[in-house]
Amino acid sequence: MADYPSLEVHVIVRSASQVKAIQDAGAKTVYVANYSDPVFKNLVSEFEVVINAGDSIDPGLSAALIEGLRKRKDSPEDLGVGTLVNVSGCASFMDGSTLGQRNPNGKVWTVRKF
Repeated sequence: MADYPSLEVHVIVRSASQVKAIQDAGAKTVYVANYSDPVFKNLVSEFEVVINAGDSIDPGLSAALIEGLRKRKDSPEDLGVGTLVNVSGCASFMDGSTLGQRNPNGKVWTVRKF
C-alpha cells in the first residue's frame, strides 16, 4: 500500500483476532461477527469493489455480498453497480487442473496446516 498512499482499503473481518494484523498492514478494519447481520450488508453496499477471500464453501457469504452490492444500485442515490471479485476457491486450480476439480495426486499448500 506504500505505492498507493491515497488508496483506502477497508477489510471486514469476522474474527477479532484478525483485526491487529490487518491494521498493521495499513488497512482499516471493521469487525462483524456474522455476515447475516444487516450491518454487514450495509457495509458492503458502501464499496465499489469487494474482494471476497473468505470461505467459498459457504454460499451464505456470497449471497450476503451480492445482496449488499445490490443495495448500491437500489439506493435512492443510485450508487451504481458494485463489483465482486471472488478469489476464494482459487486453490482448486493450484494443482495444475483446468476443470477446478481436485487432483488427488496434486500438492496443495494451506495455511490451515500451520
